[in-house]
Amino acid sequence: MPLTYTPLGDAGVMGTSCHHLTLNGTRVVIDAGRHPRTGDAPDLTRLRTLGADAIALTHAHLDHCGALPMAVRCLPGRRVLATPATAALATLVLKHHLKREAGAAGAAGLPFHADELKALQWERAAFGQTRAVGRDGVTARLCDAGHLLGSASVLLEGGGVRVFATGDLHLRDRAWQRGATLPDAPVDVLVCESTQGANDALDDVLPERVEAALMQAVGDALRAGGRVLLPVFALGRAQEVLAMLARARDRGEVPDAPVYLGGLAATVTRLSGEFMDSMALVEPVVDVSRFGTRPLTPAVARRPPPGPAVFLAGSGMVVEGSLAHTLAEHLLDDPAAMLGFVGYLDPDTPGFALRAGQRQARCALRHFPLTAHARRCDLVEVAARLQPRDIILVHGDEAARAGLAAALGQALPASRVHRPGPRDVLTV
Repeated sequence: MPLTYTPLGDAGVMGTSCHHLTLNGTRVVIDAGRHPRTGDAPDLTRLRTLGADAIALTHAHLDHCGALPMAVRCLPGRRVLATPATAALATLVLKHHLKREAGAAGAAGLPFHADELKALQWERAAFGQTRAVGRDGVTARLCDAGHLLGSASVLLEGGGVRVFATGDLHLRDRAWQRGATLPDAPVDVLVCESTQGANDALDDVLPERVEAALMQAVGDALRAGGRVLLPVFALGRAQEVLAMLARARDRGEVPDAPVYLGGLAATVTRLSGEFMDSMALVEPVVDVSRFGTRPLTPAVARRPPPGPAVFLAGSGMVVEGSLAHTLAEHLLDDPAAMLGFVGYLDPDTPGFALRAGQRQARCALRHFPLTAHARRCDLVEVAARLQPRDIILVHGDEAARAGLAAALGQALPASRVHRPGPRDVLTV
């Protein structure tokens, strides 16, 4: 029985993850994201035409869940399969997104409305549980993707065919969260993210070495009485860095200085405590919801207290108007301060310009290449372990997909690698 795959987003671009799969007559949509910066959405006109029997959400980042109410508008009555943590976090993220959009565009310019968000119907499933989706015995099972609190890959099975969609995946253990759990081999089709497909330099980067370098730099700055600004993403990176700081304190590597956390990141961190039991966490387990941070408010960002202190501030890309941007304006001229970049920076953002030295700064500027996405070598390992007949590359720009396709071609010459375009319909 063939699988039909239709990309509704993320075909050679990033930010609008949405995938339509038909297996044994059952139509499944995986994710419905909206670009965090541009507001671009998937091609929902095609979704209305194609229809769907089920929706699965891999995780709560905006580029995967931001268009979910719009997708459900096209598919009335459809429930959304997700882990309990993802259901809670996606609801929180979408509420935050809606509030921000309302302030910027007014009600007339909103992509969806509060009543549509409230009307979302969730089908909650723990990792490893199997749910029937659609007709003719097709099932879905959520596997821990190791990317984020609650993040899942999706295993679809039906008609003797097994399809594994990675979502965003991290294969290795990191500071807080253990790596992904893969299903038994083989699978017939692997729908694989390719974010780091062109970044071969990352293949030699080990998470524990990046963590050690970051904590060394933070500890040095704090011992010298300085202030440390770490721009973080609210969902994932903030909690990961808090876990690093907690362990480094316990080891005596970082002094016990105030840590400020605010905005959505503080809310997500508090909420994470409710789902600790459902996560595969690195030992010794750190409950980041009990870390004891101080509130990072706009007033604190406008007049940051003297050091030593650590500020975990959004946005991770230091966009204008964010707490991170306000703090950076104050700390750039402080030679005792350190501004440490701990994640991806879009080339069109102030954070990228700062890291590239396009603006003068007296503070120390450091980059620590933390990532919640699998390295290219790890994605090749995923494919090698699962031995798929066909591999469909998604969620990466053309350079990333081409780089990963080349590596996969060398490692698995018997597998067919596909890079579908925006208007393609692929049958495998």
